[in-house]
Amino acid sequence: MDSITQILLGATVGVAACGRTLGRRRSIVWGGVGGLLPDLDAIVAAPFDEFTRLAAHRGVSHALWFGAALGTILGYFSWRWSRRRDPSGAGSPRARRHWISLWALSIVTHPLLDLFTSYGTQLFAPFSRRRFVVEAIGIIDPVYSLVLLTAVVWAWRSRKGPDRTMRVARAALVISTAYVLSGVWLNRRAELEAKHQLAASGLHDAQVIAYATPLQLSLRRIVARTPDAVRIGYLAAFNPGPIHWWSFEPEKSELIEKLRATPEGRLFEWFAQHQTVGRTVAPTATAAFRRVEIDDIRYGMPSVPQEGFWGIAAEFDGTGRNVSPVRRISRPRNIEGYMIADLFRAALGHDPRTFRVGLPSLLPTAKIGRGGRIRTGDP
Repeated sequence: MDSITQILLGATVGVAACGRTLGRRRSIVWGGVGGLLPDLDAIVAAPFDEFTRLAAHRGVSHALWFGAALGTILGYFSWRWSRRRDPSGAGSPRARRHWISLWALSIVTHPLLDLFTSYGTQLFAPFSRRRFVVEAIGIIDPVYSLVLLTAVVWAWRSRKGPDRTMRVARAALVISTAYVLSGVWLNRRAELEAKHQLAASGLHDAQVIAYATPLQLSLRRIVARTPDAVRIGYLAAFNPGPIHWWSFEPEKSELIEKLRATPEGRLFEWFAQHQTVGRTVAPTATAAFRRVEIDDIRYGMPSVPQEGFWGIAAEFDGTGRNVSPVRRISRPRNIEGYMIADLFRAALGHDPRTFRVGLPSLLPTAKIGRGGRIRTGDP
């Protein structure tokens, strides 16, 4: 999730666990710092190349043991520091375990929240590089963040006693956790519905995975793979209807496999959970080399489903030799305000084949040929 939400989660956890002993504002401030700490790995990796940064983020700092170990250390020294300033309150002997709890819980809940996004997180790094993923919510979800913000603002400004403040914070954690778990249920429901619709059309062997889309809970991007094609569609989990699939045949090329076999390509496949498609671009009069691109298709725009928001690219000469460094690419989103509104309309069940809701219902299902061109035809 975004760092602001992680700060809010850490602050809410801090108040819920330690607001009475350490004080609500102190718990908010240091709990928020704890919630942010794991994301500082991005700053540590900033001087390195983009692939090192890709491997480092959500690594060791997002492991479960890291929060427990660092939280214990920071908690102990916070307690020692508080003994000089407030020996009968936050520095009292009984406050030591609360300081440790505040830091450990606020740090550990960070990777636990990241676990429920499509990027996943390395819970056991550096002992295992496996990325654990439970598809539930987008990387930005204003509803989830607003629940936590309400609790934090209440705790900061409230003149009620600590017991009331802690109850509000705990209620916010229960509500936000239930919200995430409902995302897990919706994602599973979307996958089952997609499999049912594909089976009804004769495709019984499709591998189906649903992904959350940003800003809201309902709309799911469905990626279905069969031996001969990739199908991408959208389903409003709260109001499921017929899925309008974009279907395209993945290009098979020795150059694509060469790019995948590079150290950067293997790292990108690991990051993308192998949900990628590749393409080659023929040489032109001004470009003598053949460009090869591989896209992460977990996130993308409905209009061009075979192109994700990001990927990798390299150039090869006529003999198949890599003549350029492998580099990451980010595709322009070109998102306009009306597209955000249409995203929410699609979450309510409107046809998402174009962002201009109202026109989509008149369009036939789009299909994409080998060259990446969208062609229309029967569903």
